[in-house]
Amino acid sequence: MRIRPAQRELISRAAELRHKSVSEFMIDAATEAAEDALLKQRIFLVDDDQYKQILRLMDSPVSDNPALQKMLDTPAPWEQ
Repeated sequence: MRIRPAQRELISRAAELRHKSVSEFMIDAATEAAEDALLKQRIFLVDDDQYKQILRLMDSPVSDNPALQKMLDTPAPWEQ
């Protein structure tokens, strides 16, 4: 990977701070950036079968979930 000397120095210092090799630091940083990008994705491309399955799930009745209802009925710690 071609980077400017200032970038190389910055990355090297950060990797050293984390007790990692530059390669390990770069892989971790790239992985974190990729996960972040995917989590922020707002448009999901699906085929016709997947879309129909999503619609079926959204149209199906909600099943009773006592544990979820208890959690929703319990005030948050900062509200008590």
